[in-house]
Amino acid sequence: MRTWVRQHPRLALAIAYFALMLVGAGIWLVFDNRDVVGTLVSAFFYTLLYWLLASFSLRKSRKNRERLAKEKKLMVYLRYPNARSGSLSTIWNQGIATPSSGSLVFQPVVYDDLVPLGAPRTIAVQAIHGERRKANGTDRKYITDLGQEILTLDADSGTVEVASTPELLDVLEAALTRDSGTP
Repeated sequence: MRTWVRQHPRLALAIAYFALMLVGAGIWLVFDNRDVVGTLVSAFFYTLLYWLLASFSLRKSRKNRERLAKEKKLMVYLRYPNARSGSLSTIWNQGIATPSSGSLVFQPVVYDDLVPLGAPRTIAVQAIHGERRKANGTDRKYITDLGQEILTLDADSGTVEVASTPELLDVLEAALTRDSGTP
């Protein structure tokens, strides 16, 4: 089901919003003394509004992904799990990663607008540590996207965790291990 939704996001969105319209219309009919036609018209227009907002959001994220792909950059979340408690050990920073052989340049950004926030940081990656894992409930406090996986890296500054979609993590791993022999 998830793969079908990823392959057909607009159709899945339309089906979900049609179901939302039916549920909303049903609730309005039960709790409000309106006629059926008025309720259906209201439900349709509210659903259309929600659908337009979601459609624009999907379009914006798709354009951002395409732009980053052209520039060979990746949208990722990054954190330092072994940092001092209360520091950056639990906070995921959203940003743009530019991977190369054995290193990763991370530029924090403001939400989905991709506005740079602070100076970029170069992380020298020594090894990819262990297997990927799914982002769990604790991780999801800061990672709002669904289907994210986490990759642990041994770097010059200690352990670094990178979270992104499985496809982008494949690209990241391939770029980091290219010509460096890193496992």
